Amino acid sequence: MKIYRPIKTDFLSQKFGENKACAKMENALVPVNPPQIIYKSALTCPIGYKDFYKLIGMVGHNGYDLGAWRGEPVYFNVDADVEWEAATEVDKGGGIGVRVRSKQPVSFESLPKELNGPFQLAKKQYEAQGGKLYIQFVFWHLKSVNVFDKQPVRSI
Repeated sequence: MKIYRPIKTDFLSQKFGENKACAKMENALVPVNPPQIIYKSALTCPIGYKDFYKLIGMVGHNGYDLGAWRGEPVYFNVDADVEWEAATEVDKGGGIGVRVRSKQPVSFESLPKELNGPFQLAKKQYEAQGGKLYIQFVFWHLKSVNVFDKQPVRSI
């Protein structure tokens, strides 16, 4: 007998600019420590919570959150004629992340068109910087990493 689990890899839980997170508050001004974040079930946060992004001075989420199973590998699959390198990070709460950065400017035409919101922002930055745009992709909420700082990264 085989038992199958539902596949939810890469399901989109939050888009660029969305504002779905609420932070639990100790009082009107101070969030609890360690931070406790929940998703809004309606347009407003429940009593005892505040809008997370407003709390940290942002309008909304600045990326795309894609869900995966715990321990599932994350792959860098950007196809662009550019060299990339890794930079690992650990945040104040012990969260592990990797930034994959372009080592030289990226041509605007080589960017993935499905970026929608960030794509338009990137286009404005590209034009404002005279056709020089360095790109970075950030992967957070990781269990562990197997890259080191300044390691070359290739798409698969």
